Amino acid sequence: MGVDIHMYVVSYGKYLSSDLFSGRNYLWFDKINNNEDEYAYLNWKYTLDENIPEDIRRWQKENNGYYGFKFVRISELLDWFETYKPNITAGWVHKIDAWKYRMKNIPIFEDDIYSCLENNAIVEDWEFLELPDPDDCMEYIINQIKEIPNLETENSYLVVYFDC
Repeated sequence: MGVDIHMYVVSYGKYLSSDLFSGRNYLWFDKINNNEDEYAYLNWKYTLDENIPEDIRRWQKENNGYYGFKFVRISELLDWFETYKPNITAGWVHKIDAWKYRMKNIPIFEDDIYSCLENNAIVEDWEFLELPDPDDCMEYIINQIKEIPNLETENSYLVVYFDC
């Protein structure tokens, strides 16, 4: 049991993309649905207007298992993505782990990444790294959006909703 995430790009009441994302990702769902972490700074709109296709507006009104309807202008989404980089996690990693990651491609586990160092830590033994966040799919979505031909970013929207 779980919740599916659905994402489309729309403009002037028409679909510009097929389902950009349709599936489950529990950690990413928490961020999007609850506006956690960087997603709190994304300028979501919650009232679906005439820019949104009629069937999506009807689904929202009928509420047949669909919920969490929201949308954001593509230009705002692209600016937010460049500013907040939700696809990156960062923190302090022991130099040995950082070396293994860079030289031998050995992954660094979340438990080995620290947001701050202990008071008695020797700074020279640690390195601050930016790493890909495996639970965030927004870079994938952004790359698909950038491939849409003749996209008017000011008049196009990413629509997100969920179903049970």
